[in-house]
Amino acid sequence: MNRINADQKETAIETIRIHGTMKAGAEAAGVNVRTLNEEMRRSAIFKKRVLEAREEGKKNVADNAIDRIKEYAFNPRLKLIGMS
Repeated sequence: MNRINADQKETAIETIRIHGTMKAGAEAAGVNVRTLNEEMRRSAIFKKRVLEAREEGKKNVADNAIDRIKEYAFNPRLKLIGMS
């Protein structure tokens, strides 16, 4: 059973908030997803923060995708560059 320190927890949470995945958070913290899940079972506060970060991260990923689609759809120059 691996324990993670406070800095690793914060790194994981912030990365999950940006990317929306446990995998990204685990990699950034230098641990595996199983370790994050174990820590979530041990700490209700950590679990709550991770779940909130995941929700926010999923929204961020979706918003970024929509922005990218709009940018591509409404910028004829990008269409021409993409076709060449």
